[in-house]
Amino acid sequence: MSEQAASFISGFSAVFFLRQSLVILMIFALGAAAGCALRRGRAALTDVLLYYPLGLSVYALVSYVILVTGIPFNIITVTGSCLAVAAVSALAVYKNGWLHPERFEKKITAAVIITLLCIIVISTSGLLPVSVMNDSMYYYSMYPKALVHFSGYRRNFNVFLTDIGQMTVIINTLPHMYGFNESFGIQTFLNIDTLLLFSYSVYERAAKKTERKSAAAASVILTLILVSSMPYLVMSRWVMSNGYFMCFMFICVHTVYASSKEADAGSAKSLMVLSGLMFSVMSFLRMEGCIIAVVLVLCFASLEFEGKELFKYLMLPMLLIFSAYDVRIFLFMNIDAPYTFLTPNKAVIQLAALAAVSVYLVFIKGRFLKFTEDKLSLLIPAALLFVNILLFVYNRSRYINNLKSFAGNLSHRSGWGLFPMMILAVYVLCFIAGIGGRLGTGGRFCGPFSFFKKGPQNRPPVPKIHFRDLCLIAYLLTCLAVGFARGDNLRESIGDSGNRVLLQVTVLAFYAAAMHLTDLLWPDVEEPAGN
Repeated sequence: MSEQAASFISGFSAVFFLRQSLVILMIFALGAAAGCALRRGRAALTDVLLYYPLGLSVYALVSYVILVTGIPFNIITVTGSCLAVAAVSALAVYKNGWLHPERFEKKITAAVIITLLCIIVISTSGLLPVSVMNDSMYYYSMYPKALVHFSGYRRNFNVFLTDIGQMTVIINTLPHMYGFNESFGIQTFLNIDTLLLFSYSVYERAAKKTERKSAAAASVILTLILVSSMPYLVMSRWVMSNGYFMCFMFICVHTVYASSKEADAGSAKSLMVLSGLMFSVMSFLRMEGCIIAVVLVLCFASLEFEGKELFKYLMLPMLLIFSAYDVRIFLFMNIDAPYTFLTPNKAVIQLAALAAVSVYLVFIKGRFLKFTEDKLSLLIPAALLFVNILLFVYNRSRYINNLKSFAGNLSHRSGWGLFPMMILAVYVLCFIAGIGGRLGTGGRFCGPFSFFKKGPQNRPPVPKIHFRDLCLIAYLLTCLAVGFARGDNLRESIGDSGNRVLLQVTVLAFYAAAMHLTDLLWPDVEEPAGN
């Protein structure tokens, strides 16, 4: 009997392993087709590393349209729609001649394929452990299964519709849609892909300043430090929306910044379109993701983007996604859940925030209030600080309690370990080195602030915050606000939602610190002020 049971379990696990591996491969192929079409055949390593998150984004957006419009949500409609996207993308690539086989070296292509297969095996084999509180234990995991079983939204899903980020739910329908048990392999592959993108971005940055061997060594060491840090281990093993959000936020910030630095206008535009697809998914991975995304768009506005460009590629997709969802669940389905994060009032606030930033980008940025353009990196943290002051005045006891909870989680290392001290140490070193450089060489600064040597018409220098640091500071201040919006007091606990939202910044925070470390180690090449 025991032998029969062991044989059954072994065969059952093999089926799950094979199906999950094939789904990851298909998601990657879907992202590759869409990515090649958007990037017009460009297939640099950074583009290849974006294929998987792009594939997840295409699957999530296609499924979201099916769910919101009321089309039956099943394997036929979802797979058929994804295949249609892949076919149109492949046809565009083929007809325009964007991808030629002779452009690929056989050895490099073979190495990429072998690496891809190895990562898939590692991701789905269970070699990398997940937290006990993974999606098989957490009761919200029943919602993706119910979506597939009932082929769409139902009114009795009330709490799930108002309390969970729908894009995470859609990604977690993959196991139930295609017949394998858990989604840990899906997220583990994304974690590894994110690490590779982080590592390569550090290498690229360092390689501009020093020899390739030194750059590679710095990249490997910094990646190992990130992987071994406690908050990364917590988030990467916790198969929930926080892990997805952590990865997508870093990828989106990195990709948007890369787009701002593209010399070719066509390449920059295609990268922004690709960024917009992933950014729109990121905004709905969690319920508070919309507000975080709005704040990040304001941070992106500090770069050299036109307002209409940011609106078209980032804000417009979010406006469509959230307005369609709010109309569906509150007007058509009349959802009135006993416990809600998203209420009609909060939905109105979200849409108002989206509309306000859209108006700024389309009608104000670059036209009016031009004197604020070079001060935007300072105005954004100031505005967020002002919002936090208003929340403090509105409910002093809850705000103080939440602030104490955040501080307690950090000081007592609840999921953080020594990570905050490590990041703080980097910024202190940058500050010291920056002051010494500015006083000694007449204006250089390699820390989070950049100072012009001379202001306009010999006015005092205008301070600016580096883009990556701006995103980090804005996120931390936004965390306090969205934690307040939960409606009850946060707790000092590794698993409390407020702490998990804060933990999501891990990769982005370490990325910002790593870029400063390369500047400290090799200060010969400087980045333009404010970026």
